[in-house]
Amino acid sequence: MVSEALPGLPGPGLEDLWVTSHPVAGGSARVDALGPAHAESKTGPQGVFSIALTEAREHVIVVRADPTGPALAARRIDTGPDAPRDQLILTVPQQ
Repeated sequence: MVSEALPGLPGPGLEDLWVTSHPVAGGSARVDALGPAHAESKTGPQGVFSIALTEAREHVIVVRADPTGPALAARRIDTGPDAPRDQLILTVPQQ
């Protein structure tokens, strides 16, 4: 998890943010339409987090400053068997 240094460029890591994983079954990936989180984590020093994903083919990863606050960032990811297993970097836009 990083902040945006310049528009579109990653900056320093962000600590103590809430990260949740929401399975998506081919439906809407709108943050306000997601079901309950199936996993959650908090970012540690340098913005690092680890989260377990369910068997679903797609997930939406959502980042918030507190568990019930508005989304700071969100990304839909493919977790199927052929999906790349690279690290995921999420960027929180400048406010």
